[in-house]
Amino acid sequence: MNYMHKFFVLLSGLTTFSFAESTAETPNIFVQDPEYFHQRRADLQMMQVSMEFSSNGFDSLLVEADKIAKMSDQCAVISLNDVMDESCWTFYRVDLPAFEEHYAKVTGEVRLGYMETVRGLQDRKLQIDACVTSLKSFVTSREENLFLKGGVSLEPLAKGFEANYDFTLQYEPNRRARTMEIAQVWGETCKDIVIRQDGSSFAPYFISQLDSLNQELKEKGSLAVVKTDSANALTVYVDIAKSIRSAYYLNGVKLFHTQIASRAADNSNLRITFNKDGVVADGETEVRTLDGNPVQFKGRVEYADDVAKVDGRWFWENRGKHEGVDFGPEMDEDSLATAKATEAKEQQIATENRKGLHLSYWVGITTDRIAYTDSSVCWNYMGLENQENKFGPGYCNDRDGKRNFTFYMPDIGAAIRLKYNFGPDANFFATAGAGAMFGMAFAESTKKVYPDEKNPKLVTKSTDVLKRTYGGLLGQFELGFMNFGIRETAIFHINIDDGPDWHQFRTGAFYGFSLTDRLSLNVELGYTYITNAGKGFYASVGTTF
Repeated sequence: MNYMHKFFVLLSGLTTFSFAESTAETPNIFVQDPEYFHQRRADLQMMQVSMEFSSNGFDSLLVEADKIAKMSDQCAVISLNDVMDESCWTFYRVDLPAFEEHYAKVTGEVRLGYMETVRGLQDRKLQIDACVTSLKSFVTSREENLFLKGGVSLEPLAKGFEANYDFTLQYEPNRRARTMEIAQVWGETCKDIVIRQDGSSFAPYFISQLDSLNQELKEKGSLAVVKTDSANALTVYVDIAKSIRSAYYLNGVKLFHTQIASRAADNSNLRITFNKDGVVADGETEVRTLDGNPVQFKGRVEYADDVAKVDGRWFWENRGKHEGVDFGPEMDEDSLATAKATEAKEQQIATENRKGLHLSYWVGITTDRIAYTDSSVCWNYMGLENQENKFGPGYCNDRDGKRNFTFYMPDIGAAIRLKYNFGPDANFFATAGAGAMFGMAFAESTKKVYPDEKNPKLVTKSTDVLKRTYGGLLGQFELGFMNFGIRETAIFHINIDDGPDWHQFRTGAFYGFSLTDRLSLNVELGYTYITNAGKGFYASVGTTF
């Protein structure tokens, strides 16, 4: 659960200057999304129930949270070009900081006390659950911890004035100190709980519960993500789920924009590192670019008209009202570089995961088409054995030509295979496996009827009949590159009806359309040969996973 801090972040930063002061230091007061306060009140209520905590201080905090939420609703409707009235100015400058101090004091005591209850639990899973639940007390998204350090100096011009600004993007120090205090206690309490007993890695149940926590944070609208890292030491750290943009306006004129993107553990504002010497809770104090320099905004803007009051506001695209705000490009230079680096790392991990031997499954629906013009096929497959005397010799091979037959043979098959990926990027593959299939054979016969006195036109008569159901064992081999491959399939017919053996041999090419990392849709076309039947072609649609 998040707890308040003295200086809230972040929808709109509010700053007031007058020309009586040539330089004004920017106060760290921000107009927050009203939903933020309603969510905090709900978190307080949940905290009261889950921790079974009640005191005069906690109860009065709930009453105060009601008043803060209502006042926030009233003041947050101010548009980009409006100036705040005195009541809202007082609210953000006086009332809100006082509430934040009260919130931090009361809830901080409760959370630190809650850590003691974790130590008393005997069941390991309950201990891990308690440790993950207590992470909510100090985990917040990176943009919620930021503030602008610096200020704006005003220089009069012949007409209007010039605003010179100089800001750096930092993490609010008071909130950071409180967070580190609780994080340190969390780490010392939960170290032996969330790490495997041999100390090699994090406990698997802890990892799965972190996934549930991150999903819960997402559903509540938070961009916070709790991650783990083991490159140098076992570390739990806080990151941001996606890049988020912000922009700073002074009297309706944009001064600058910036973007916060997902970064590695080294750039996190909150890290809890477990090593042999103990636990260290730390984090970055300011936001830095990829090359390690502090994020700084420095420049000047001229205003044509004099004004009695100057308002500065800091807007974030994921919070509150921001109609008409220009947040800049979807991805700035740092965010683009970070995204490329992340993508390259993910591709590297995916390549390593693909390499080697893996279990694979195939399920497919196939249709064969076999054509005949042999009269013996007529007698054997149309169920007319020894019926020549009844139907006459011309039924299957009449005076003017042969009766034509076509078999349509749909079947469904499944196989378990071993797939081996190889090559520099593991894009080549070979697969071998075995399975079973079940199919049906539909026979279509066509015969020409020649003109006579009563029927002067040449016509064709057709008959469709289900002739056979059959099954068999199949073997399969593939060789391919990326999504394309060649597949050989052999089906060994299990004869249960005393009919001819229909062993099938298929050679085809397929292309796979990736649906997920593991699941793909395959379309296959090829040539088929069926013993005691004939030759033809087939089409197949299947899935591999």
